[in-house]
Amino acid sequence: MYVEVLKFNKERNQLVWDMNNELKMLKEEIQEFWDAETVAERLDALVDTEYVWIGTQIKASYNTVAIPDGLASGIEGSISLMEEYLQEELGDKIYECLGKAREIVCRANAHKGKELDKDGKVMKDGKVPNATKDIALMIEEVTKPSTY
Repeated sequence: MYVEVLKFNKERNQLVWDMNNELKMLKEEIQEFWDAETVAERLDALVDTEYVWIGTQIKASYNTVAIPDGLASGIEGSISLMEEYLQEELGDKIYECLGKAREIVCRANAHKGKELDKDGKVMKDGKVPNATKDIALMIEEVTKPSTY
């Protein structure tokens, strides 16, 4: 996922560092998780949070900017909490679903254009696959009982 996130950020904002924008995007993704109504929406939001967090770390590293320790531990704690929540929902299938959801989100993000909104966030267009829908189908496939 790190390779895809680096490529995405290089192509869309040349690894520009804007702490306010990073915080805004992270907050948005974390809130989407807690506001989600389905497992697929939560899994999508978790992977989106990871995607943005990895991008934040890459941009900070590229620009030799330190991420405040409190922020880093807070985001990583949120990601761990979200994973634990999903583990209760998906049981032993969590890591298989998480790996496949990462692939789905990376594929969907690769289809995004390069146009940024006024805050520097990549805008979606009608050509981006619906990651949540694809994740829902994947969860159904992964968690369905096997037949003999």
